[in-house]
Amino acid sequence: MSNKKSIKRTNIHKNINLIDTLSLQLIKNDFETIQAIIYKNHENKDASIIYLILLPYLSLSCVEALNILKDKKIVFNIKNDSSLSPENIRNDLKKTMNRMNKIYRGVCEIDGEVDIRFRNEVNYDFIKSNNLYYNIGFYSDENHRLISNTQYMESMFKNPKENIENKNGSEIPNAAYQLGDYLGKCTKSITTLLDTVKLTEFNKPMESDMKIFYKDMHTDKLELANGLDKNQTLYLFHTLSSLNGVKNLLSNILSMENTYLFRIKYIVTYYAYCGLAKFARNITNENKNITPEIEDLIIIINAIESDKKTYFDTNFRSCMMHYGLKNDGISFIDRNQLDQEIPFYGLIESCFNMKHFDEQNTIISNLMNKLSSTLEKIIPLNLDNTKILS
Repeated sequence: MSNKKSIKRTNIHKNINLIDTLSLQLIKNDFETIQAIIYKNHENKDASIIYLILLPYLSLSCVEALNILKDKKIVFNIKNDSSLSPENIRNDLKKTMNRMNKIYRGVCEIDGEVDIRFRNEVNYDFIKSNNLYYNIGFYSDENHRLISNTQYMESMFKNPKENIENKNGSEIPNAAYQLGDYLGKCTKSITTLLDTVKLTEFNKPMESDMKIFYKDMHTDKLELANGLDKNQTLYLFHTLSSLNGVKNLLSNILSMENTYLFRIKYIVTYYAYCGLAKFARNITNENKNITPEIEDLIIIINAIESDKKTYFDTNFRSCMMHYGLKNDGISFIDRNQLDQEIPFYGLIESCFNMKHFDEQNTIISNLMNKLSSTLEKIIPLNLDNTKILS
């Protein structure tokens, strides 16, 4: 048995330079897509919403690509003048890995800090005392389908050592613009550097022609989900916003076959599942009267957990969050599955029992859609009477 392991390790080591090259090709593929999204939509009046939905994944891609290049002694002298850190925004993707009480506390803190900031801009006491101002905005498409909400977006910008309430109304947009400028320069530099690297997967993004609408509210006047308190309802809103930003926006400007879109769908679906699994356990342990809609969510979570290998794999998730395709010198791609002509070069086949890209892509897309539609049944949000974003 030890001989077999030794032989396998040796064979894989022969391909290590190839595996490193494939990592660079993955970066090349993704950054061609990112650059094309930016180029295609930079004159779009809704570009800021598109970029905000893309921001956590762009931050992740830049941080991880720069780490890979740094290991190869390639460092860009690009200064980030923003008070916002792409590393913090990248880490925000994983906040559902926290304990449920900490997740709820984070939701409550954002709501409170944003509320204080908007309240401080109000001049009349009767408006303040009656909450006649707005502290959350919901973005939707022309079919009244939720895309995202402003508190979820602002939560990405929260520095653990700093309160959002201490920022004035212009600080966050200015910091976000500076961060976008930094990430744009990183994207261009990485794409230019990898100009000679083979482009193996690229489906040209489309210019978004969808109309985005908005509706402003105050969170104290939101209708709560049946049987849930305000923090629990807002948590579900934020989870739905993370899913629907991909489902109802990014999926409209990237084709189903785009490997960068698949990477994003995998990440957002996995972390939504992690949070919702804790939410389901928490609700069950509270012995509350569980509504049929929440019961449906619990059934979906239990089905995932009973067949988790169909959806999620630890090694594969590592490759989606990072660009490395090996650990301790061992490739995640089985040597018998290695194929430079297929998406992810055999990684999917190696991690998901010989399933191919199209099949795993459909599985993850269906799961993302199912979680989204189930949350939409739980959350009572009326997005009629919205205004078109101008």
